[in-house]
Amino acid sequence: MPTLDGSLPQLSAVEQADETRYTFGIVVFSDEYMKLDPLDQAIVPRTEALKAKAFSSQILESVSARDVHLFPMPKLPCYVKSLCERYLSSGDVMARIAVEQLVDGMDPDEDWCERNIGNETSDEAQQLLLSLVQRKQFRIDDFSGKSVTCFIADQKEAMRLRGIPAAVAIYTALEASGIKFGIFGGYAVSVLGGNRESKDVDCIVSASKQEILRVLDGKNGFTAIPQTREDYVAFLWSEHPAVLVEIFCARFPGSIYTLQNIQATTRDVSGAKLGTRPASFLDPFYIFKGKVHAAAMRDKFHDAADVRWLESHFRDHIKARKDKLDLRSVGLAVKRYPELSLVFGRLGVDVSRAQAAANGVDLDKLPTVPPPGDVHRGLLG
Repeated sequence: MPTLDGSLPQLSAVEQADETRYTFGIVVFSDEYMKLDPLDQAIVPRTEALKAKAFSSQILESVSARDVHLFPMPKLPCYVKSLCERYLSSGDVMARIAVEQLVDGMDPDEDWCERNIGNETSDEAQQLLLSLVQRKQFRIDDFSGKSVTCFIADQKEAMRLRGIPAAVAIYTALEASGIKFGIFGGYAVSVLGGNRESKDVDCIVSASKQEILRVLDGKNGFTAIPQTREDYVAFLWSEHPAVLVEIFCARFPGSIYTLQNIQATTRDVSGAKLGTRPASFLDPFYIFKGKVHAAAMRDKFHDAADVRWLESHFRDHIKARKDKLDLRSVGLAVKRYPELSLVFGRLGVDVSRAQAAANGVDLDKLPTVPPPGDVHRGLLG
């Protein structure tokens, strides 16, 4: 069989002696039959396809990564929709099997289905896809040793395949514009080594909302989400799957805190689209401060888990700057998660003073939407 570059494969001595020859057949379907019309809008652009660095092990069992780049590949949302519609309209069992394998191989979640499938296909197709997504775990063989899907062994492999290269895209765009910034939050914890999966990227920038919109909106895969706040702007990045990027702007009417004395660190991150590239992150101390403030202000257990992980891995680094922690935030975090008192005690924080600073505050009456500048204060105040 000819290889994809047109050359003939080298036969082994046994094959040559046997004069075995390889043949293969090609079946051509129309884009209308495959429900991928118009085809030019359903195919991954060549320039994007060449950037791909990560492939499923099932693909690489059959063809090399070099040859994968030569195939014109359908966009995942388009292909998933086409398979669902083909099965529902014609009873094509192979289409049903294929969409199930795509779900198990790419590990999309319900949010991905809503963002990428939404109202662009029939209710029946949406229900079929959602049922396959919701039942991924039930298709895992008890003896396979896999924990994510029947094809994906663990969260590390899932992250490799899905990745969050939005951090790289932020770095590329803002660095080129000379805007100082740093990533924090759950994604930063995962990059530092935490056992944490985050579906969004939080970033603080030394710029105004208008500057960020000018640099990012409608460029390099960023699409702004309309909202009226001046200290914050959110984007959806890319579409395979879309990643929520939340950017907190240090320059807004009434702003107090700046990034002037904050030094961000460049770290390498890996994503399925762009491979390994640099991205800019806040110092672990400021990531810790942000997580303490989050644990104080909202009831999300992963904030407390992140506080514990950061303390256990950067204890000396944080302890050296413990006096810059906000005692009220510490007190509120301990009130919400009493087990954190041991964490702050190891850091040398006066937990009794912190609890006194938070005395009388009703956690249930804290604002559900942070007031302007609140996240900035938690990080930089």
